[in-house]
Amino acid sequence: MHIMNHEIIRYDSVYNDQICELEKEIWSPDLNVNKSYLRWKYFDNPFTATPNIYIVLLEGKVVAVRGMYETKWQLGNSADGFTALCAGDTVIHPEYRNKGIYPDFAKFIKNDLYELGYRYLFNFSAGPITLINNMAIGWKSIGRIRTMSIESYPRTIVRKLMGERILNKLIINTTAAKFLIRLVNIIGYKSYNKLFEYHEKIHPHLRIEKNPIPDEMAVLVGKLAGGSKLVLTRDEKFFKWRYNNPLSKYIFLYWYDKELKGYLTAQTPLYKLGFMDKFNIIELEGVNSIVKMDLLKSMISLLDSRSISVWSNMLNENCRKFLALNGFIESGLTGSASEYTPTILLTMTNGPSNVIEYCGTNLLDMNNWDLKMVYSDAY
Repeated sequence: MHIMNHEIIRYDSVYNDQICELEKEIWSPDLNVNKSYLRWKYFDNPFTATPNIYIVLLEGKVVAVRGMYETKWQLGNSADGFTALCAGDTVIHPEYRNKGIYPDFAKFIKNDLYELGYRYLFNFSAGPITLINNMAIGWKSIGRIRTMSIESYPRTIVRKLMGERILNKLIINTTAAKFLIRLVNIIGYKSYNKLFEYHEKIHPHLRIEKNPIPDEMAVLVGKLAGGSKLVLTRDEKFFKWRYNNPLSKYIFLYWYDKELKGYLTAQTPLYKLGFMDKFNIIELEGVNSIVKMDLLKSMISLLDSRSISVWSNMLNENCRKFLALNGFIESGLTGSASEYTPTILLTMTNGPSNVIEYCGTNLLDMNNWDLKMVYSDAY
């Protein structure tokens, strides 16, 4: 059944409450937290002048939302680069799913962004449904992201059968959601703060912090950038902004020898069941393998019996072997076609998307990417 008479418009602050209410499905069950996230992602973003958010209206009611946030990219340490919009936060009201909204919505957005001068569109956080919908309308995947993970605590039967994503969605949609998530956060915050007391577990060259050190991180990343792979531009203003995400908490490990020689960032999701149980290593930078191994060893020791995941594409062979020896299992290589694994989706706002290049570099070839988990807004 196709819904008639729906209207697609650009962002209008009049609909803020409705947008943040609809986004409870993937953000948090708290309207005020969602308003903070909306502001952080689409207004505080240092790379964008105006928010690229689109909504579908039906009789004055917001029934669908899709955001496109701006990012900067470069090849290796090249000073030249380009802008890409990253898609995220796509939600269609349950009553209006499978009724023809998405194709019209996506086409409108692509055409409008083309008129605004944007060419490259990326997606780092597509869930299973969005992945299928995007592929159906011409988006291209660069392939499955390989993930190494360890689950050091026993998962309940319910979690195993339903999966974290579905379980969190169900909880957010219950009346008890706010109370339950608040309780998880209270317990989690105590555990989070306690981590920073365990300095004896930390290597003598390492510091553990709750906050980024944007200037030093940017200098180090600049020194390490090289080759001709596609990399997200991570300068000082990026680091200041990126780690203010209201839906996550972070732990930073810094490796010093007179100056910063490496760092590791671990993320845990706020307002979800995984807070302080599940961590993602979203950045790992170091001047050599020794520094990277020290950072990994210390973070694993610090997080102790918690679940940890990392994109193995981010790791060199030594780091992968070390994690495998410590119980990490690699997924995303032999899973069935029906098994959901993360991927990166690309399309162009104009013309066919069979060929997507920048300065002669094929962006559909995963080998041309310097992949990092921090690129995804899911963390």
